[in-house]
Amino acid sequence: MTRAIAVCLFAFAALSASAQQITVHALMFTSLPYYTTTVYNVHPATANSYCTLTGTDAIATSYCTTTYQPAYANTTTWRIIYNYDLVEGNGYRYSLLCTASWYYSKCRPLITGEDFHAKITGSDMEIEGVNGKGKKTKVKYHILAVAPINAVKPTEN
Repeated sequence: MTRAIAVCLFAFAALSASAQQITVHALMFTSLPYYTTTVYNVHPATANSYCTLTGTDAIATSYCTTTYQPAYANTTTWRIIYNYDLVEGNGYRYSLLCTASWYYSKCRPLITGEDFHAKITGSDMEIEGVNGKGKKTKVKYHILAVAPINAVKPTEN
């Protein structure tokens, strides 16, 4: 088992040395949604007072009303989707992660069975694809693990 881990770490270090262009084949994906709720207090507030004058110049009466908003707790729920992809290319398998934490995020799971152009820089892989509107787009994935396709499998005792 230690030998397999050492091979993976060596492969990852060798691949991270410089940027390289490769074609990757998407093997599988999983998307995991994560929800978090934030509770925050809204402080009390006093709105403007509205006054009206009635009567004559000699005897005038004013009537004022003031609106008051008491303090209350408000909640906001955020959704984050973790997209994990497994791809292979150039003799290696890559475990990838991108995070979709806002509505306009380009992070989407890769279509299983499709080929994509990719550029590896450090511990990131930028994958070029076509979005739902037919427009070319690039998405940056973080490389979680790298292993040679023909890696030595650990033996069981």
